[in-house]
Amino acid sequence: MQINLTETHKKALWTILIVSIGVIAYTSTLNQLLDQTFLQRIDKKGDLYLDEALERSIYTFAIVRGLNGVISVIQNTQVAISPAGVGVSLAAGEILDPVNDLLERFSWVMMLSTCSLGLQEVLNEMGAWLGFNVLLTMAMLIMAFALWIPCFGIFNFRFLGYRVLVVSLIVRFCIPIVTIASDKVYNLFLADKYTQATQALDNFKKEIKNTGLVTPDTQKATDDTVFAGIKKYYQNATDIVQLRAKINALKDRMGDYAKHIINLTIVFVIQTILIPLLVLWLLIKIVNYFFVNNVLFPTGKTFNSPT
Repeated sequence: MQINLTETHKKALWTILIVSIGVIAYTSTLNQLLDQTFLQRIDKKGDLYLDEALERSIYTFAIVRGLNGVISVIQNTQVAISPAGVGVSLAAGEILDPVNDLLERFSWVMMLSTCSLGLQEVLNEMGAWLGFNVLLTMAMLIMAFALWIPCFGIFNFRFLGYRVLVVSLIVRFCIPIVTIASDKVYNLFLADKYTQATQALDNFKKEIKNTGLVTPDTQKATDDTVFAGIKKYYQNATDIVQLRAKINALKDRMGDYAKHIINLTIVFVIQTILIPLLVLWLLIKIVNYFFVNNVLFPTGKTFNSPT
């Protein structure tokens, strides 16, 4: 038996369907349904990337601040060794000044990168709520209203509903798209640079500590015998030679350590700042192109009530 539906019945059925989608979106049921589809992998991959990137950022920040602290201690300490009354002063901190300046600037980059990742985590959680619970619900209500009153003056409600629908999808999935793009760029081009640079800086910190400049042994038991004086003279002379050798070794490697700091700066600027801004800019350009040129809805007939 064939059932002929009138135009009013069709509109009523479409209205019930659209409003039902809006209710499902508002109650977060739609997000739960999406968790059962392939879109769940996008969300999980985005969450995993943000967690790993935030851990890398915090770990790197800790290394940098620890190294900066060690160098600051050396800069505020003058190592003096005086064999037989001849004073020899070693200002090792001056050698480390260029690297320390880079570290202080890099610490600000790390703070900005950590804040960027934390902001992305917050926006990712907000996107799921704002994209579907708010914007998608609003889009469904506008489209349901447009079934009965498509236009009012210069306002095209159906076109407005479609726009809000597209915006809701962008808001919902923009951060996962950003995180996936950042993860791909990191794994393809930046992972090796990051690993090598962090290991080098960690070794640099250990190397500085091994020089004995951080905790110089300035208090020793006094012995006024001639033999003790000769032994002390010899020991101090030996310490001077070893200390100068260690400082010269550090000086020769300053360029390499500075290069590693610059590489880390490049990694985090690209990963946490440039890539997110670039992807968001591309999404905005794509949406603007579709809306301005009416690519989705090229003719006015698309927005008319169904006949």
